[in-house]
Formats: sequence, structure tokens, C-alpha cells
Amino acid sequence: MINLESIKRIIKKGKMVLIPFGMIGATILTGCSTNNSDSKITRAHKLGYEISSVDDSLHEFDGSLYKVEEFDACSSSGEYYHATKYDTIKKFGSIVGEENVTWNDIKETIKSRDFKDNYKDILLEGVNNLEKKLPNINLEVLNYNLKNINFENRIEKDENLSEEYTIGGLFDSISHSIYINDSDDLRYTLYHEVLGHALTGAYTDLNGGAKTSFSDFYTVLYNSNFETSDITSNAIELGLVFDEATAEIIAVLASGEKIYSIKNGVDGPYDIYIAALQLILTSTNTSFTDFVNNGTESILKKMKNAGCESPINYLMDLENRKQLYQMGDYFCSEEDLLSDQFTYYLLQILIDKYNKGMSVDEVVNFGYKCVDSINDYVIPTTFDGEYGVSWSNNLISEFIGYDQIKYQIENAFEGVKSYSLK
Repeated sequence: MINLESIKRIIKKGKMVLIPFGMIGATILTGCSTNNSDSKITRAHKLGYEISSVDDSLHEFDGSLYKVEEFDACSSSGEYYHATKYDTIKKFGSIVGEENVTWNDIKETIKSRDFKDNYKDILLEGVNNLEKKLPNINLEVLNYNLKNINFENRIEKDENLSEEYTIGGLFDSISHSIYINDSDDLRYTLYHEVLGHALTGAYTDLNGGAKTSFSDFYTVLYNSNFETSDITSNAIELGLVFDEATAEIIAVLASGEKIYSIKNGVDGPYDIYIAALQLILTSTNTSFTDFVNNGTESILKKMKNAGCESPINYLMDLENRKQLYQMGDYFCSEEDLLSDQFTYYLLQILIDKYNKGMSVDEVVNFGYKCVDSINDYVIPTTFDGEYGVSWSNNLISEFIGYDQIKYQIENAFEGVKSYSLK
């Protein structure tokens, strides 16, 4: 019998670890016992939160997992707001009166705004490219944002980022502001922030506050004393990796230029976010358009149906790594690298396909296809003769080699006919 844990190997080739550290464990879910006889949802409602049950099969936590639909939060520019979360672009569009928006509508909205002429020219060029490549993507949120956004030629320092990072642009959906630095790569920044983030994330004061984005709040309510603790203190925000990956893929498609994993000796995080999303999309046979139109909850269910044991836990791990990476506190050991997480996810999907009748050759080739799909948007770099993508901060660098993942896939199914897969 093949055990996933036993086939997770550390392959030295293709891994660039500058300073290895022990992985820091983070306690995210806390709570205390209560004798309150009210149901969990009733007690949550008494605190003013609206929650809805999410399919328990999406997670492995000891207790029920819920999605927080109504919450209070703070915007990047400091405003606190209350909002009900809507999963899809279409649902949000119906609230703000944007329905059945076409690419021609987007062009006319851009032309009607008092943007700088060079901004208009750049945005219209990108829109023309996107219209050819994403003809069926939902545009309601983008049109709403284009009608309301204002450009601020200043960049706020993000205290959550380490000192080595500078911000080229920032989209704040609450204040409808685009903070931008004209001295940076203006064209690409506009595509990432305006045509990317502003296509999927939005806020309105209507209906008492409504918001849409890929990031959803999930919470575990077991053993929580709702009379004394805030339900959102146990909430996990998942989907931020999707927000960044989607914005960058939009920028790639709008510009017609793939991003470099390393360019001029400098690497950045976007290729890693794209890699994470691409592995999920290809492994679940989901198009980029379908993902954008249907949102995070839809792709989590597809991941589960495709064989992923715990989509919530997998995405939570990606979010934790993203946050630690950006803060300059990214620690890992050679036993817990991101490439192993990618491989472990893919092997779950591939074993499920084998169990459902796919041949070994078909399974392995499908795994290769998932890995190679990263190149749809990324120009890989090389390390020790191997292609792949990378990220680094002031503590550690990590290289995710394509051949390394493929080797582990092939190794997992070597001699598979002599085993009985569970």
C-alpha cells in the first residue's frame, strides 16, 4: 500500500536553501469551553455576525467550519468598514447595478474618465488584449471600479512588509483608490492593479456594506465562548494568494509578456503565487475564466472532488507562507519546503485518478501537464541545470524545480502495479 507520507522525499538537486531554519508553528485556532445551550449559529447571531455552513468535507478540523458572511475589517488606508461578503462578481454586480457588462462597455468607461491620457492609452491597449484572450470573463466589478476609482501618485509604506520591499502600486477597494508610482513599470503596474485587482475586488456602502474578492473568512466555532470572545478572532482569511496570482495573470495577458522568475538577478513572489494557482486550476480541469467567475468556494469544492484531502488546510498553509515571506520572516527546513507541499497536493490528485481507473502512464503525464502549465505565464529560471521558479527574502531562498516534482511523481508510481492504492 502506498502511503503519501512515505513517498515525500527531499531531493537536494534544484533546492537552493541559503539559511535553513526550523519551521515555526503558529496557533491560529483558539477557544474555550462553554455550557451555553444556544446553538453555535444562534450564539454567533447574537453577536451580530452572519455565518453560513460550509461543506464539512472541505476541512479536517475538529469541529464545524463556517464561512463568515458578515464582518468588520480595516482597509489598507485605515478606514474601518462593515460588509457582507459576496462570492461572485455577478452577485456583487447585481447590488451596484452592473449587469451583463461587455468589453465595449469597459472601453467606453475608460474613455469617459478623467484619467491621464497615457493611463487611458495603456489601459485601452490592455483591454483590447484581454478581450481576445478572456472573452467570457465577468466584467461587472471592473466596470464598477473604473467608474469610481481615483489615482493617487504616492505609495503608502506597508508595515506588514519587510524593509527590502517597495510597493509599485496598490488598489484599495474601500476608498476606491489606486496608489501608484509612475517611476516604476507603469504599464505593468496599471494592468496588475486596475485590470487585475479591480476586476475581482470591490466594496460598496449599499446594502449596509457589501464586498467581493477571492479572500473569504472561515472560522471554527467549536469550544468557543461566544459571550466573551469575538467570532472573527478565530477566523482565517483564505484566498489572498489567489488575489495576487489572478492580478498578475491578468497583467501577463494584458501586456502579452510573461513574467520572469528571476530578472536582472532579482526574483519576486508572483511566479510562486501563479504556480500555486496554476497547479490547482490544471489539476481540477478548471479554466482561468471559470475560476474568476465562480470564486474561491467553488474551486475549494473542485479540489476536494479531485482528490485533495483538505483544501482548506492546503490553502491555509499557502497563506501562512505568503505572509511570512512578505514580512521577511519566512522560515523553513529541508523537510518542509514549498516544493514538497506542491508535490504532496499533486500526488493526492494523481492517486485519486489512478483509483478511478486512469493508467499509470496517463496519471504521470497528467502530473507533468500540471507542472508544465506554470509556463503559460512564467519564464522559468535555471538552477543547477534545472528549470523552475523561486522566491527569496532576507532570510531564505527557495527554488521549486519542475524536474524535482516530476521525479517525485514518477517515483511514486514506479512499480505501482505491485501495490494496492487506498
